[in-house]
Amino acid sequence: MLKISKLLVLAALFDPFGGAAEATGIDAGVSAMLERVQPAVVSIRTISSGIFRNEMLEDPNVRKVLGLPDEVFIVQTGATATGSGVIIDREGGYIITSRHLVADADDVSVTLADGRVFHADRVGEDAPTDLAVIKIDASELAALQWGNSSELKVGEFVAAIGSPFGLAQTATFGIVSGLGRAGLGADEYQDYIQTDAAINPGNSGGPSSTFLAS
Repeated sequence: MLKISKLLVLAALFDPFGGAAEATGIDAGVSAMLERVQPAVVSIRTISSGIFRNEMLEDPNVRKVLGLPDEVFIVQTGATATGSGVIIDREGGYIITSRHLVADADDVSVTLADGRVFHADRVGEDAPTDLAVIKIDASELAALQWGNSSELKVGEFVAAIGSPFGLAQTATFGIVSGLGRAGLGADEYQDYIQTDAAINPGNSGGPSSTFLAS
């Protein structure tokens, strides 16, 4: 994936806008977009009970480094996970996120951009698309409107906003790399949007936004 540092280097080498004054305008546009979008982006933490396989410790290379015998089966009791979500209904407190983050959780908590923390209830989920809707009981929420994917063009700048590695309100940037992608499974949903914005563990459930976000 293209890192933001590389993106900035390319922008410096190939400046289609012709100077510092125009670059300042771009910076202002990025900042304005983030000011509109980030208040609606939330961090999500889940707690799940039960017994889980520790996949990292099942890696033969990890076992070798730690001196663990191959025949030992290692499990852990209880697990926490972090991810992201976006508020889509400010009155009802509805948030869309990734299904795999909340599906088996015993407790789901949501941290808003302003630092407030709320318990969330699962409302619905769809396994083929890995989407879920959760709900919080809160006031004074910010919400985003759905964009129209049919209006996207390859090459448009896009931002991915979420909580990678638990770092809330992180924004990474890239472009729309491709449209109408297929061949990734879930045959009934073969129309993916590809971007090269950096995505890391914890970004799951967070939004992607063009600079024209409202």
